[in-house]
Amino acid sequence: MNRGNYHVLAKSISDPVIISYNPNRYFPSGNIDERIKKTVTEKKRETEEKGGTFYNDPMVGCFLDKIGTDENGNLTLETQRINYFDHVYYRKDPKSIIQALYISFLPITKDNDIFFGSRNPKATEPTFGGKTTIVGGGVDIPDLDVTLRKEVFEELGLIPYLYKDNTIPVCLIGASKTKDGFNALNMVYVSQINLGSEEMDERFREYKKVLEEQKKRPEFDELYFLPNNFKLVGELVEEVNKNNCEFSGKYFGLPKKDFILSGVVADILNEFLLYRCDIEIIKKEREKGTQIYPYQF
Repeated sequence: MNRGNYHVLAKSISDPVIISYNPNRYFPSGNIDERIKKTVTEKKRETEEKGGTFYNDPMVGCFLDKIGTDENGNLTLETQRINYFDHVYYRKDPKSIIQALYISFLPITKDNDIFFGSRNPKATEPTFGGKTTIVGGGVDIPDLDVTLRKEVFEELGLIPYLYKDNTIPVCLIGASKTKDGFNALNMVYVSQINLGSEEMDERFREYKKVLEEQKKRPEFDELYFLPNNFKLVGELVEEVNKNNCEFSGKYFGLPKKDFILSGVVADILNEFLLYRCDIEIIKKEREKGTQIYPYQF
């Protein structure tokens, strides 16, 4: 389903599962190794110039033509290993049959705020450093539940009982056309956190301090909170799309002068708007069962 800025490949998702995983590196017919090397050389140089580290770790690649459902209506994915360098190449190729799989986690506090995090400037790539985004990351093992718990703990220090029972898979989206968007797939979850905004911020600062004392680099520099208000979120997404991700966040009560929201997060918020920013509506929609929308290459 084409939303203009991105595609929805599945929604109203029931318990997404990876039903197959080939641990051997995916390699399409034809010699593209040289093109992959050429694509990543420049990215690697840019990253290292800014003090970052450009890893080539394994990732889970998802086959776009093999997204389906099982007999219980659960979303099923067939996957194979790719490397991060492969992903840097494939994500700019809309004809690629395989794309890296990411998890994105949209958290809502107990007092109904959406919270974002400002990425550490020394991110994996300069494109992402300093951007304001939500919790998430690439799937590197064929287990979505374990990946979700790992990302939430690593980025926020939250342990599962604070959010897991209230976490709902919403949609699988990809082919983002926003400024920093790309063709990777995003499994989007929304969750009601069992903490208010102030307590969440306090816990995060304590967690960040512990990491820094251990000489570890936290994923986020700080958290920003935005009221989960349908009108306000709609205006934010409109501003992001109109200004190509770069604009002043002051209008929305956000503390950073140059609030730069990741384009992919704008896509996720846009999808959330279709449920009027209401988790109860998402729960009701899920009763219809998983709906698949094949990607048109």
